[in-house]
Amino acid sequence: MKQARFLLLLLIGFGAVLPGCQPTTATETAQADVAVATTDADKTAVTTKGEIVPLRQATLSFQSGGPVRSVLVVNGDQVQAGDPLVQLDDTNQQIAMTQAEAQLAQAQANLQTAESLRAQAQTNLETARLGVTAAQTRLDILTEDPTAAQVAALESQVAVAQANVGLASANRNAMLEPVSEAQIYAAQSQLIAAEAARLPIQSAYNQLPEGTAADTVQQVQMQLNAAQAQVNAAQAALSQMKEGATAAQHQAANAVVAAAAAQRDAAQARLDLLLAGPKIEQQRLAEIEVGQAEALVAQAELAVLQAEEGVTEAQTGVARAQVAWEVAQAALEQTTLRAPFAGVITQLAARPGEVVGTGAPVLTLANTSAWQVQTNDLTELDVVLLQVGLPATIQIEALPGEVLHGQVVDLAAVSRLNQGDVTYVATILLDETNLPVRWGMTATVEIDVDGGE
Repeated sequence: MKQARFLLLLLIGFGAVLPGCQPTTATETAQADVAVATTDADKTAVTTKGEIVPLRQATLSFQSGGPVRSVLVVNGDQVQAGDPLVQLDDTNQQIAMTQAEAQLAQAQANLQTAESLRAQAQTNLETARLGVTAAQTRLDILTEDPTAAQVAALESQVAVAQANVGLASANRNAMLEPVSEAQIYAAQSQLIAAEAARLPIQSAYNQLPEGTAADTVQQVQMQLNAAQAQVNAAQAALSQMKEGATAAQHQAANAVVAAAAAQRDAAQARLDLLLAGPKIEQQRLAEIEVGQAEALVAQAELAVLQAEEGVTEAQTGVARAQVAWEVAQAALEQTTLRAPFAGVITQLAARPGEVVGTGAPVLTLANTSAWQVQTNDLTELDVVLLQVGLPATIQIEALPGEVLHGQVVDLAAVSRLNQGDVTYVATILLDETNLPVRWGMTATVEIDVDGGE
């Protein structure tokens, strides 16, 4: 139509100079334009051509290349979203995953050690602060005259502190008491039972025939992993019983007893000093003890800060190891190409043993549950007459005499050049049909501009 209008205007222009032609006035030219515009606006239907395409399509590729280990589908297979389609050789990724798991386990162990050291440093700080309190109390007693109430209060503190020492010692002895043979035997029995439960699963996994479905292999693998976890837990429990309390537990228990004893000694020292009366030398010694105790507190506070830094560093190590594990996991998952949506496999290019490059097309997946027509010659003069929802009739060249129906579901916002003409793509969704429609067939579409009114 653009070409027809151009020829019309060209002939009008020539009419102004050719012999026997009357010159065209501006008014006549404007009237001609209005006539053309009126003709376009009065259209009741727009006819255009297009190509049959599926409802959805995607060309799939690997984010990282490598040798193809197995192809799990063939052309024409119907797959569901998430189904594995093609698998690359994942030996290197499996090794990287194992290393990442080991590094993560080591980082977590380092964090546990750092947290234990921090707890010990905090206990030492509390003990040092108690030492300052005790030394300051002794100094205060030496500089004041004792009263009957003070003596009674200190005697009560000594009694309570002594009781706390006994309680702390009893708790330590109970925690560090050796494990009985019966307990060890029970733990050994649990380990034997866990191993017995794992063996048939391991045997079943080893005897899986080649070509077993991936879902079946994965299910047996999960069962084997769970059984192995039970064996590992039973082994860890048995080892813990045989080894007894750890060095950190020993240190923590002894620290609690030492703190209780320090409190008792401090209370007793306060009572002794109160009863003995103040002496100049004792006051000086008490002042020195206060200074020494305060120095120990400063050292303990520095140790806590260092322990906190150690925990922070260990936490950073765990975070890094976790990221590395996630990267390794993602790389392992990327060795399997999965269907992003349900559809039919077309144009399968991968073969076992071939090396696939990064981003190279491997296969095309199409959702053919419905069909669409995408136009290729819809002009800018016609697209302005259309809107989403308008009904359309479709005739496919390969199916003469058949008429299909549909409606406009999308109009492109951006134009494209087609053989020098500015065109827009309109997408028409076809109603359900039993006709043998195929991808790429040529179709003629007539869109009812009036919406079927």
